[in-house]
Amino acid sequence: MEVLLQQPDQWARIIANPDSLMPTAVEELLRYVSPVIHMRRTAMVDTELGGRTIAAGDKVVMFYPSANRDETMWPDADRLNLARTPNPHMGFGGGGPHLCLGAQVARLEIGALLGQLARRLPDLQRAGPIQRLTSTFITGPSRFSHPIHTGPARIAKR
Repeated sequence: MEVLLQQPDQWARIIANPDSLMPTAVEELLRYVSPVIHMRRTAMVDTELGGRTIAAGDKVVMFYPSANRDETMWPDADRLNLARTPNPHMGFGGGGPHLCLGAQVARLEIGALLGQLARRLPDLQRAGPIQRLTSTFITGPSRFSHPIHTGPARIAKR
């Protein structure tokens, strides 16, 4: 939500068409924000990656924000594009045996939350600073001290 409030044109796109845009918007927000900062793994076999040799047993660290902004994977990697497809981001572990077991539930929760906010409180705006987590593992807000305000809510009729 913080990113969408910093880029009101993107928030307006969700408000205008939440149902059709939500699937790609959720994936793009996961790529763009990268809530997990890094993960360390141990190489199981000798391999080469990016021209570097990694021996079995070596510890390697993957930085999700870097991987999710890799210009060789995504054109305009530093630009939020809510309709981006395909979007093979590394959120939730990037697939394979390390895929987050809650990935599908998290996707549904993000889409449901953004969809309801778009329908019920489309005029959300930042109204103050947001305190960030102090962590080298995950990123996000730690405290909202009146950072958002809204005018009269326009609740969609069902």
